[in-house]
Amino acid sequence: MTKRYDRRAFVLAYLAAQPEYSQGFTDDPSEYNDALGTYRKRLLKGLESLFAIELTWDGIADRTDGSALFMLFTSAARNHLAVKASGFLEGGLLIKVLGRAGQDVPVLTSMSRSLELRDKLWESYVDTMDLVLGILLGERRTRCSPRTTFAGSEWTTRNHGSRERSSAVAVQLTRCRRWHGAPGR
Repeated sequence: MTKRYDRRAFVLAYLAAQPEYSQGFTDDPSEYNDALGTYRKRLLKGLESLFAIELTWDGIADRTDGSALFMLFTSAARNHLAVKASGFLEGGLLIKVLGRAGQDVPVLTSMSRSLELRDKLWESYVDTMDLVLGILLGERRTRCSPRTTFAGSEWTTRNHGSRERSSAVAVQLTRCRRWHGAPGR
């Protein structure tokens, strides 16, 4: 199985690796949450290696205008993470109460519009981060193709010849053809 990672996937991996990102986690502390958090951080590290850029202050500081651009990138990330979902997992009782009050349609229409606007806002922050990342990457704006192979409960991440082992998801990362052999910057 081959999965393609472009800049947008890199941005989404950055967001998913942040402590404030809660999508997919359960409410109670568990091994699942720990494994999911570890997987997301490792995916981000693998993509940072593939794109030859570390999305940290230290990793960006020596690039032309890196500090200013990273400030914009992290601001968009914080804003994206601050936009919350509705909070309703099951609204059966709420819908009944609104129906009895004769306000179910207007309230649900308004809530639907709010959810659409939230989704557009999320997308706009991701778009901003994607564009800023493109500036930071410069010449290396192409997508990367890691090869994914499963091997029991272990996986091996190959990244520019180095190896790591973990008990998470199986991924074998390889360089992009376009900048194969390109310097680390």
